[in-house]
Amino acid sequence: YYKTDVDVTGMIFTPERLQEMCKLERIVVDQQDFGVNVVVSPVRLFYGAGAPSSPLKRTLQDYDWACEVLPQASVDATVGIMLQDVQASGPESPYAGLVHPSFPDSGQSAVTMSVLHAFATKKGWDRATVMDEVFASFDPPLEFGFLKSAYQVDDDRFAARGALRVR
Repeated sequence: YYKTDVDVTGMIFTPERLQEMCKLERIVVDQQDFGVNVVVSPVRLFYGAGAPSSPLKRTLQDYDWACEVLPQASVDATVGIMLQDVQASGPESPYAGLVHPSFPDSGQSAVTMSVLHAFATKKGWDRATVMDEVFASFDPPLEFGFLKSAYQVDDDRFAARGALRVR
C-alpha cells in the first residue's frame, strides 16, 4: 500500500511518487531468492508497454526497471483514462481498487496499492520464508500488518520512502 503522507492529502500519482513506487517494486522483482508476478500495480499502468489508451493491457515483461521520471503529460493522460473509467463504471471499474473512493468526484487519490505475488523457488522455502525475505529486502525494512487496511490512518504503520509512505 502507498499513500502520500501521514495526513493522506494530495495526489499519489505524480512523476516523483510513481518513480519511488517503481524503485521499491524493482527491489522485489530483482530478488533472486524467490519469484515474483506483478498482478496489479500502478507501475504497470504508468510504465508498462502497450496500448496507450488501455493502461490495464500494458505489460512490464520487457521493462528494464530504469524507473525514470515520467513526463507529467504522460501521468495526466493515464490518470485521465482511469478517472473516466471509474466515473463510468463506479466500483466495477478495474481501476477502482487502485484509488480512493472519492477519486471519481475529485480526480485526486492520496492512496493506491500494488499486488505482487511472490513465490518460493528454492527447495524447502515456504510462504512465510518468502514473505520474510520480501519485507526484509526493503530499506528501511517493512513489517507485515495483519488485517490492517491501507485506508486506516488511526495507527499509521507506514514507512517513509522518498515522497511516499509505504506499507
